[in-house]
Amino acid sequence: PRQRIRRPPRAFPTWETAAESISQGRGRPAMTWEYRDAHDTVVAIVCRWNLPDGKKVIRPVSRQPDGTWAAVGMQEPRPLYRLPELARAETVYVCEGEKAADALRSLGLTATTSSFGAKSARKTDWAALAGKSVVIVPDNDDQGAAYAADVRRLATDAGAKSVVIVR
Repeated sequence: PRQRIRRPPRAFPTWETAAESISQGRGRPAMTWEYRDAHDTVVAIVCRWNLPDGKKVIRPVSRQPDGTWAAVGMQEPRPLYRLPELARAETVYVCEGEKAADALRSLGLTATTSSFGAKSARKTDWAALAGKSVVIVPDNDDQGAAYAADVRRLATDAGAKSVVIVR
């Protein structure tokens, strides 16, 4: 069998220029969310474009080891959204998606998610939830239920003090 050779991703000086390379003429993203590592360094930006038909396109750009940006996903394991804030919280709410996490944050709660939602929980480092009370607030659909079950297992394995799912 023939092995596929992967070329390194194209490098860009800023996340904005990396996002522009994947915008496909959509202009600037309607929303962006920063992912930071434990040192509070931005390691990725998740970009969302809203389409005229009501659908959405979500794509990541990430910082590369040399400091440039590329239109590729984060290296695994990925950090949780708003990671530096989690250290100060006793209770952490986990949602399916950055938009939902931001809605809970607007109510004064400490909220997070894994990047790329329901199907990517296993690609995330959940260690920041060790010793925390975790409240999972899933979307009300089959994917949300599956995500909640995955997060319950992953948070428990990471050493969460307690884990509950709120429906």
